[in-house]
Amino acid sequence: MNRFLGMTAACGLLVLVGCGGAKDELTIVPIHGGVTSGGKPVPGLFVNFEPKTGRPSWALTDKDGKYEAHYTPERAGVLAGECQVWVRLQPLTPKEEMEMQSGKHPRQTELKDLLAKYARQKSPLTLQITADKTEVDLKLD
Repeated sequence: MNRFLGMTAACGLLVLVGCGGAKDELTIVPIHGGVTSGGKPVPGLFVNFEPKTGRPSWALTDKDGKYEAHYTPERAGVLAGECQVWVRLQPLTPKEEMEMQSGKHPRQTELKDLLAKYARQKSPLTLQITADKTEVDLKLD
């Protein structure tokens, strides 16, 4: 019985060691920058960085149009490689969310053309994310 338990434990240990050593490491690049349209910062914009394969990243612009991209809530960055960038307005309060759902939020009208041009299925903006360029300004014109 002891021999059986010993062999079972040894096999389990080999499986665990084997699972940890052969993984491909992802290159996540911590990027930040600003978003402008017509030379003016665009606050409250949800920016999506969607690679051809792999997990997308996101960012929310602050009042000055600045952002920091997030791969996960705990990890900053964007997966290295080519990605499509698309945007949408992010409601910051429940009132804004209700206005957006009804199509009556003032920023929806103000940014109508920008939101249409850079929507998920239409956005012409693609980036090549590389480790040597961590500041990425987005000019949405």
